[in-house]
Amino acid sequence: MNSLKTIFQKPLWLFVFVLTFSCTIIQDSDITIEAQLSKLKIKGIEIKQETSKGNNSTVGTLLYDSTIYFVAVGTGAKITRKIRFSLPPLGNLKMKFKSGTTSKTELFVSYMDDGQPYNVRIFQGDSAVESYLFRYDTYIGVRKVNKILTTLDPVDGLPATYTTVDNFTYTGSNISSILRTPKTGSPATISIISPNVGAYFAPNFTYLGINYQYNQGNCPYGAGFDSCIGYQAMVNGTSGSSSYIISVVQNSNSLSQILLADNKITGGSSSWDYDTYFFNPLMLLRNQVGQGNYLLVIYMIDWWQRGAAISNPNFTRNETVSINLNYGL
Repeated sequence: MNSLKTIFQKPLWLFVFVLTFSCTIIQDSDITIEAQLSKLKIKGIEIKQETSKGNNSTVGTLLYDSTIYFVAVGTGAKITRKIRFSLPPLGNLKMKFKSGTTSKTELFVSYMDDGQPYNVRIFQGDSAVESYLFRYDTYIGVRKVNKILTTLDPVDGLPATYTTVDNFTYTGSNISSILRTPKTGSPATISIISPNVGAYFAPNFTYLGINYQYNQGNCPYGAGFDSCIGYQAMVNGTSGSSSYIISVVQNSNSLSQILLADNKITGGSSSWDYDTYFFNPLMLLRNQVGQGNYLLVIYMIDWWQRGAAISNPNFTRNETVSINLNYGL
């Protein structure tokens, strides 16, 4: 079994998937050097939900992957590539859009000349309902994220616009804190308690009174997988309010996917209702952003919403969302 540290410190290893889509399929034997891995591009997206209310599989289609060139006003970033996907409605089961949209959407991603994402925008019709802007330091080479701007701008009839600006602080190469400033309300800090837990490249952190603690023992998916991240969220340090919220796995066949598991029957909490997951672009782009796997865990503050406290629950199953990407040349 490979450790999380081994897998997460080699993000390009997570770049290979074999799924059933109408495009070139990349086999493990085809990938021999990192230069080949860097040429892989997303050809298709599948989001598969398995819940107590039913199952749903949504397949996104690549509309174009274009080479462009312009210099972004304000940042001077050189934008050299843009991709566009269509995505059918996610439904109303486990994974949703935080903007509240339930219609089909289109996903746009623009990239800088070093291959890192610059902007991600999600459109419902001609309305940009979600926007995620990644900004980096000025180091020439491997840039570090120093700011993420998030805007939810729903179409008419949905909740008011939501905007946050997250500013990153580093200690050496590790993220030590993120200051979140909302459009309304007071700033709050995501404090990294320990950047690495033992031998694992996973953080313990706090945000708005909740302690997010890594716990490998929360993973019921050890058999057949190379790695699994288990977390529990404790409100004000009270263990009785814990909820086992995610598993991110690397398939044993060396082909990658993310599995988000709401564990109620196997190794989970019985005091909270089923959780909700919200789409976050890091679920797709974690391999293309510096420390992307690390950030995916931290940003569970946005993509995970714990269910309400309940008494005498009657859970029927674990609920899961698997996110599969199909890569080709």
